[in-house]
Amino acid sequence: MSNEARPDPTQALRDAITAVMMGKSFPIPGEIQDFDGATLTATVKPCIKQKKVSGELEERASIPNVPIHFWSAGPFAIHSAPKKGDEVFLIFSGRSMDVFKSNGGCVDPGDGRFLHTSDCIALVGNFSNPSAKAGKAPGDELWMGLRDGSSGFSVTPSGAIKIGSDTAELVQLVHDVVSEVSGIVTSITSATALVTTLGTPAPLDAATLSSLADSLISLAEITAKIGTIKS
Repeated sequence: MSNEARPDPTQALRDAITAVMMGKSFPIPGEIQDFDGATLTATVKPCIKQKKVSGELEERASIPNVPIHFWSAGPFAIHSAPKKGDEVFLIFSGRSMDVFKSNGGCVDPGDGRFLHTSDCIALVGNFSNPSAKAGKAPGDELWMGLRDGSSGFSVTPSGAIKIGSDTAELVQLVHDVVSEVSGIVTSITSATALVTTLGTPAPLDAATLSSLADSLISLAEITAKIGTIKS
C-alpha cells in the first residue's frame, strides 16, 4: 500500500475555483488612453495588476471600445470628453453585452461568456486620492463647472442660480438689467411723447435727466459685475 499522501479534494476544488475566478474580471479602476467622441467609447488601461495563481503579478492589457457612462435621461445629457490619464471605474457585466450594445432593449446575450473584459463600461471620475483632486469642495449647492471652481454655475437649495466664482445671483442680475433698461426706455419714450405733442424738441426736465443718469450708472455697475464674474 502506497504511503503517498492523497490530495485533499476540498483544497483541490478550492484551487480550481480560484483559478477560474482569477480569469474573470471584477470592478477595478482604470485610466483613459484615448477617447472617441463619435462613438462615446475609449481605450482604457486597468490600473490594478492581475495576480496569477502562482502569486506573480502582471499588468492587464488595455481594453478597447469601452462605452463611457455619461448621465443622460430623456432629451437631456451631461458630458465632457475625458482626456488621456483621466481616471475611470470599470464595471464588468455578468453577461455578454454585444447584442445589447447593438440593439438595446431586452435581448438574448447569445455568447455564454460572463465577467469578460470586453463586456464593461467606464464610469468617469477621480478615485485615487480624491480629496487632492476635488478642487472646489462640495457644498450644499449643485455645482457644474471647472474642477477648481474658477468658472461654472451653481444652484442653491433656495433656488438661486449663481455664476462664476462670484456670489452674484444670475436671475437677480438679469432682472436688474431688464429693470434699468426699462427705466431708460420709459424716460426716452416720455421725452419722445413730449416732442410729438409740442412739435418741437424740448429740453428734458431735471427729474427725467436724474432718472436717466441713475439708470445708466446702475446699468454700468451691473455690467461691471457681470464682467468680473465672466473673467
